[in-house]
Amino acid sequence: MEEGPQGELGPPGQEESGEEAALHYEESITRLLVTIVRLQGKMERLQQDRAREEEEDFFSDLGSESTTSLPRYPSLFARRTRSPPPPPPARPEEGKADLFLEVHKAVTSLENVLLSYRNRRPSVEAELQGCAQLAQGLEARLVALQRDGSGRPPQEAEGPPCERMTALYKERNAALRAELEAKQELLSRSKASMAAHQQERKKLQRKVQELQESLSRVEACSGGAPSPLREGAQDSPSGVAQNSLHPPWGATSMQPAPTLPASPPAEIQNSLEQLHRRLEGLRGLNQLLSGALQESKTDAEQLSLLLGCQESHQTGLALALHGSERCLEAYETLLALTAAEQKPRPETGGEAPRAAGASKDPSPALEKASWILQGCSRADGSSWDQEGVPDSSLQPTGSEAEAKQRLWERIGHLRAEQSSLKLPAHPPPPGLVAVAARLSAGIAAKATEGRRALQEALPGSAAPPRMEKGQLLRELHTAREALADLGTRLHLTAKAKQGLALWTQTLPAQEAACLLVIRTLQGEQRDLRGQPDPSSESSSSSSSEEEDSGAPNSLPQRTLPAAPKNAEGSLARREPEALMLRVLETSARIQALKERLEGLWVDLEEKSQDYRAHEAQDMELMQDFFQAHSALLLTYQKARHKQESQVGQLETQMGLMARRQAKQRQALLQTLRQLQDQVPAGAPTGLPQAPAPDESTRDPPGNLEIPSTLWSRK
Repeated sequence: MEEGPQGELGPPGQEESGEEAALHYEESITRLLVTIVRLQGKMERLQQDRAREEEEDFFSDLGSESTTSLPRYPSLFARRTRSPPPPPPARPEEGKADLFLEVHKAVTSLENVLLSYRNRRPSVEAELQGCAQLAQGLEARLVALQRDGSGRPPQEAEGPPCERMTALYKERNAALRAELEAKQELLSRSKASMAAHQQERKKLQRKVQELQESLSRVEACSGGAPSPLREGAQDSPSGVAQNSLHPPWGATSMQPAPTLPASPPAEIQNSLEQLHRRLEGLRGLNQLLSGALQESKTDAEQLSLLLGCQESHQTGLALALHGSERCLEAYETLLALTAAEQKPRPETGGEAPRAAGASKDPSPALEKASWILQGCSRADGSSWDQEGVPDSSLQPTGSEAEAKQRLWERIGHLRAEQSSLKLPAHPPPPGLVAVAARLSAGIAAKATEGRRALQEALPGSAAPPRMEKGQLLRELHTAREALADLGTRLHLTAKAKQGLALWTQTLPAQEAACLLVIRTLQGEQRDLRGQPDPSSESSSSSSSEEEDSGAPNSLPQRTLPAAPKNAEGSLARREPEALMLRVLETSARIQALKERLEGLWVDLEEKSQDYRAHEAQDMELMQDFFQAHSALLLTYQKARHKQESQVGQLETQMGLMARRQAKQRQALLQTLRQLQDQVPAGAPTGLPQAPAPDESTRDPPGNLEIPSTLWSRK
């Protein structure tokens, strides 16, 4: 059994010549692969340069044409010291005709840009086609060299190229995945900036509408003069843009308001002049804001173009990645078929039954090859008939050479599809990022300056500034301190009210005492005059009854003292005028106390109303604060859950990819060991040495891990 293989190897001279030929073929194949890689690098650089030139030319031409097609406006936010002189009046029909002519000019300029771009393309495309033809010629030479070396053992002819191509496609898959992730991140950033620009555009539109409403209110107050801006807005759905392009200067003169009989003509004339000046200023501001809105629309369209380019690049990368995976599967199947061919042939006596068994039970490599071909054809939709039955040419056959040939054809078809794809530049050209940043900064600056101009023109219509959390907390603390101060003042006011109530309760007693003093003085006055009182008893009884009825129950009844006999001397020494002055002072003091009590009561009511208003404001502020806090907490929880779900998905994908690559590596290593075991001990092989058994369970190579850009986004 050992003499057969040794006899087949031939003499030592032939063995040495075969080894030299194998080495020569391997060196030629290596040189061709290096040349192909260099040519691919040159093609990628040329594609990057061409894409960069196309984008720069496109945006420069588009910007120049858009700026030349649009009307020129003065600086949007220059100081408006005086209104510009209005041009001669224009009719609506002439404005529409001018707009149509400008649109026609813009379309013509865009067509010229496209024609110039198409004229510049053939030179670069011819160079790329030459490189592609050179690469195809090198590939054809490589296939011819491989076919010429088919007389050698199969493991020397097809094993190393398949492994090299597998490694190259793995590296290309990793690079495509990283580039796809970078494009996705750039696409998400572009979408976010696009959403921000759309919000700014909506804000500008709302400001323009507010200006139109305020202008209509001013015109209504000035006498019902028709608004040219509103007429322009009613003529077409895009009233704001048309007003910015063609302002109807013919309607600037306003009708004077009817004279009022209550005011002199000079005041009416001054008010009309002020209204005219304010109306002209609002018209100019509206036109400037409309021009800024049009420029923002142009920038937004450019950003949408950039976004579409990024989406197309992402789609191309996804298609290239899918094609690379299919090529990798085809190369693995081709390697398995090559390994199956390298198995030792049986003796001639047992060839017939083994061939019959092989025809009945095809090998797993053939089944996998047929399955891959059927899957590719099913994806293409070309080899399935109307009833859904696969073509007979795709059925598994017993010929491994035919399967390998079809696999090579399929690989060539996939590589042709990949070469037809237009992949983006890697890394992306810095011009796109610079253009997007410039457009974003320009739109943000225009929005800021527009807000400032609106605040200067309409200070009452300015939106309230947004308050931050720290400012809200400080204001809440200040409101609480003011509330405590108001509570203290309310307590002091209540104490003062109680004192005034006690003082009010003592007023009836003071009134009764004053009445008693008055009656005593009246009696003394009668005694001095010498007028007798015939009804002294009746008057005394009636006065006592009045005192009993007028005095409170708690006070004891007092009897009038009897007049002494020497009353003339005592009364002469008294001063009735002083007593009268005291009574008058007491009544004036009582009146002042009443007025003070009324004032304190009114002040107390006002303070209580202020306290209730401050309390309602504090409650509203607290409610808004808690609502904002709950909304912020809910947003944070949603973002946290979304991030956790994304992390879980990425970890699952990473684990699946690692397991798949480990299985593929183990299968390849097992196939390599089988091939080495089947080759005789003394025979030379072109296969690499199989690693140790403990190395087969290692982790997959580092280029199959998830790129760091995904972890940076977390």
